[in-house]
Amino acid sequence: PEGGNAVVDLTGKIAFKAINQNGIGVKVTGEVVNSKGDFVAPIKSNDDGIGVFNLKPKSGETYFAELNNKTRYPITKINPIGYNMTIDNLNAKTIKVKVQSSQILKGGYFYLIGQMQNAKYFHGRYLFNNKSIVTIEIPKTKVPSGILTLTLFDKEMKPWIERVVFVNNQTD
Repeated sequence: PEGGNAVVDLTGKIAFKAINQNGIGVKVTGEVVNSKGDFVAPIKSNDDGIGVFNLKPKSGETYFAELNNKTRYPITKINPIGYNMTIDNLNAKTIKVKVQSSQILKGGYFYLIGQMQNAKYFHGRYLFNNKSIVTIEIPKTKVPSGILTLTLFDKEMKPWIERVVFVNNQTD
């Protein structure tokens, strides 16, 4: 899962790599199904076996990747509560971060901190204020080129999610 965890009632991206018995990436197609066999999401990889799908897990449910060759694989553990963080780094000027949380965590604030080579380049404290998603834009002009680590902490400074983002401020 993007951000490290799949969380009940939060839509998140699940990335995967399908490999054969020799460790070589292989193209696959299929679907995600729940424990009742109901369709949840399509699965399709590229020629190297790399793919992604969206999943909004339900409480008490289990999920499987069912491939067209009739093989079945369980989907990673689903957490009952947590945060979900989606990163969009396609804009040349900003990094867009979208944060969702379980209902029980929405009443408290959270922190987002961006670090590179042990130096803090971004930090902020945020509240949901009855919104389902908090969107944060980080100007790339405040960050040097390199690998930026974004960490989401709860109000007690417990880390929940960490993602790395490559920032390229070099102009051609």
